Amino acid sequence: DLLEKIDWKKTALNVISKSGDTIEPMSVFTLLRDRMLRALGADKASMRIIATTDAKKGTLRQIADEEGYATLPVPDNVGGRFSVFTEVGMFPALAAGVGVDDLWKGAERENAAFWKTSVMRNVPLLFAGLQFLGYRKGKTISVMMPYAERLALVGTWYRQLWAESLGKKFDRQKKTVHAGPTPVAAVGPADQHSQIQLYNEGPYDKLTTFIEVDSFFEDFRLPDPFPHLEGVSYFSGFSFSEIVHHERQAAAEALAGNRRPNGTLRLPDLSAESVGGLLQALMSAAAVMGELLDVNAFDQPGVEAGKQAMYRLMGRKNY
Repeated sequence: DLLEKIDWKKTALNVISKSGDTIEPMSVFTLLRDRMLRALGADKASMRIIATTDAKKGTLRQIADEEGYATLPVPDNVGGRFSVFTEVGMFPALAAGVGVDDLWKGAERENAAFWKTSVMRNVPLLFAGLQFLGYRKGKTISVMMPYAERLALVGTWYRQLWAESLGKKFDRQKKTVHAGPTPVAAVGPADQHSQIQLYNEGPYDKLTTFIEVDSFFEDFRLPDPFPHLEGVSYFSGFSFSEIVHHERQAAAEALAGNRRPNGTLRLPDLSAESVGGLLQALMSAAAVMGELLDVNAFDQPGVEAGKQAMYRLMGRKNY
């Protein structure tokens, strides 16, 4: 569908891969590059391709040097899930019109607060500590459920952050531990209907985190077209934001009533600064959780086995 809509004369292509060996981005890149070459010719196409990759080595670095692409560096010591505030995340955000200076400002504010705020008021420490206590008590599933559609991908990113950082076979002493909570991404209010039944009455193995946004970009107050029908008239006069807040509170109360642990992270709004602070807080929490579990939160050795098998299945040489 996307290929049918692209006007190549108004299009640039940013390919992101540290090594250039990862099949998902590179296979799509080779297809899009081919279409761009057909539409624009080699010289013009090369001027419209940006490679975000290793600064010195790798397959994509070799391609970029050979074809003359503009490049952005993937930092050596930053894993993909932690790279949101590097060129990897910020250039696409900037291209989409996001205020990256405000994202950084929010992240810097949150990072400074992390190092100087006392434990009982320190969001990353509290979040990691409560997650760890829940994990030790059999709450091995960590649900992240923002009550804002614009934050749906935050839940998806949290799922990778938590899974890849904390799911480890060995602890730091090389002892086999098979550690790690299982993260689940949900979105309220939609998943209040599709998943809360399980969270409320299913196994006692979940710890649910809601994200509540105090103020949305836009809001609408509801009319009262059917005052004689209680089934719809009771919510007339409310705004959509008020309904969303009440739904989040109702879900939390229902879970608490069934002795299902849950908590809420609160954002003042959906500004870039607020979201930047949230992302930084969750990355700090992942690092702390790694310390509590005594695992390395910054590697991902379990990913490599699947890559090796895929290379072999597709006939790559020497695999």
